[in-house]
Amino acid sequence: MQVVYSDGYFLKLGDHVFPAVKYGLVKERLLTEKIIEPSDLVEPERAAEDDLLLVHVPSYVHKLKTGTFSPVEVMRHEVPYSRELVDAFILATGGSSILAARLGLEGAVAVNLGGGFHHAFPDHGEGFCLIHDVAVAIRKMQKERKIVRAMVVDCDVHQGNGTAAIFRKDPEVFTLSIHQSNNYPAWKPAGALDIDLVDGVEDAEYLEKLQEGLESSLRRFAPDLLFYVAGADPYEEDQLGGLRLTLEGLVTRDRLVLGAARARGIPAHITLAGGYAADVEDTVSIQGDFRSLGAEREAFPMQDSLAPLTLEGHYLLHQTFRVRWEPWKGLRDEQRRGVVSEASALLTDMEKRADGASCAVAMLGHKADLMLIHLRPSLEELHEAQLRTARLGLGGFLEPSGSYVSVVELGLYELTLKIYGELEGRGMQPHSPEFDLALAEEMGRHRERMKGRLLGDIPPRRYVCFYPMNKKRGEVKNWYGEGVRRRAEMMREHGVIGRRYAEQVTQIISGSIGFDDWEWGVDLFADDPLVFKKLLYEMRFDEASAWYGEFGPFLIGLQFSASELPRFLDGRTPELHLPRT
Repeated sequence: MQVVYSDGYFLKLGDHVFPAVKYGLVKERLLTEKIIEPSDLVEPERAAEDDLLLVHVPSYVHKLKTGTFSPVEVMRHEVPYSRELVDAFILATGGSSILAARLGLEGAVAVNLGGGFHHAFPDHGEGFCLIHDVAVAIRKMQKERKIVRAMVVDCDVHQGNGTAAIFRKDPEVFTLSIHQSNNYPAWKPAGALDIDLVDGVEDAEYLEKLQEGLESSLRRFAPDLLFYVAGADPYEEDQLGGLRLTLEGLVTRDRLVLGAARARGIPAHITLAGGYAADVEDTVSIQGDFRSLGAEREAFPMQDSLAPLTLEGHYLLHQTFRVRWEPWKGLRDEQRRGVVSEASALLTDMEKRADGASCAVAMLGHKADLMLIHLRPSLEELHEAQLRTARLGLGGFLEPSGSYVSVVELGLYELTLKIYGELEGRGMQPHSPEFDLALAEEMGRHRERMKGRLLGDIPPRRYVCFYPMNKKRGEVKNWYGEGVRRRAEMMREHGVIGRRYAEQVTQIISGSIGFDDWEWGVDLFADDPLVFKKLLYEMRFDEASAWYGEFGPFLIGLQFSASELPRFLDGRTPELHLPRT
């Protein structure tokens, strides 16, 4: 964690409800409890006037410099004007826009112990806020082309009216505010999403509504950088708030926001904003808690690019053929009977294998007439199946139209996070000999538990659908550029849909990276072909498919028993006899 702080943040306000002393106290708490080291502290520089002018109008910036505010304007500020006061705001704005935002973009959790002045407007200040540091930071990063889109998640008890007004017509900035409705400010301009809470809301309701708001917002909007305004004033003992969040509730709130950002690989920048507990130590406890700052140690110090663990089972070969019907019909009857007898005997033998079987599929459409699917324990045995098929007398009448090589695969997104976290919790360093040994043992246990899925037979269901697919690696949407937790979340949503169809369809997912032109192969087996359409149509709407799925050609056909091969070659639709004998 990088913490931006300066003694210059201290606002000389005298006897004022705003506890300016909190900045130094929070810094000392972090150092004393060894949450951070002195080397983690970053000294900010003053924001340049040109940076302020990215948000604030020249006439207002001039008043800040000269102090030429009217008495009414000073009353609206609710803090007494001084040049020292303005300097503190400019320095805190430098902390947000010049340092903290850049640190956040570099992947560290960046916290500005000042800032969060969300009531400042382009042409005036109010509510203890003279300069909108977060807005300046966003405009600065956009100007430097470090980001295009930003999201502000404001959890201060007071709505960020300045934030909403500044970005109200900007489609590249999404503003989410969860706040007490019956509280300052009286006029609340609409943001992208405003969650208005009645007085007295407690932890459970607050957290439920925040989570719903975060999920819906991040489905609609994908930011390059997230600014979290982490006000302490929803606290139940706050003098200027009317909500009833506990200390633990505030910790959970921060985890929700920062966890949502980390899961999606979105850099986060945190400002502390308000906090007016009767006992300033309560505010310091909230904003000086390393969990509240989002600096808790990860379960495992993984890079966002971590690949999920996988378990592999049987190897798969799909072979598709067009039947050369004219030469076939030109054979004498006894020749055809001999060729069919030989092929039927081989396919029957393959169909009945105990350790990896084969099946035949009569195809619909122009892409192929026949598909053979082979499951085998090794590539050598797949190659044997391929050679034995090619050497059949029937092989001279089958023209290959396609093939696909893969291996049955189970992707373990959730288990990856769990296993790595447990091993790190046992004090093991990643990729050390003891780590690798423990990981192999853990994977062995899961492999045994999932043996039925990895080494199972071909499902004896009539209808078969096969297609290859990729995860998108485009300039805008790149699956492999998403954080591991974000990918896990999307796959969890994807799996929920599949599980609803579990009784109607059996699927075999196979990995083909390094084996074939696409990344995965998908085989679906069902007793009703319409299930394929319904399942795949519904899955198109989940995020993993809608944004990141690329699909190859779809093949559909009728699985049939090896004993029905003569019927198929006689130009009649073959049957699937169940159970297989």
